[in-house]
Amino acid sequence: MNPRNAGAADVSFTAGLVDMALDGLGPGGGNDHTVDEWIDPPPAIQTKRVAVLMYRLTRERARILEEGGEG
Repeated sequence: MNPRNAGAADVSFTAGLVDMALDGLGPGGGNDHTVDEWIDPPPAIQTKRVAVLMYRLTRERARILEEGGEG
């Protein structure tokens, strides 16, 4: 789904400003958007994996731009 057409996810507020957006990397939980909403914080390993992924993606884009390509 195009994030520009997404519902209430945070990514829908920034999708028009960026070429690409990642969503669904946060914690799990239930009863979304209600007074009974709860979260299950991700384990440390998941947080580290997301951080490494984001770092690698930004480095790859920088490399492409340095080579004169479109990122």
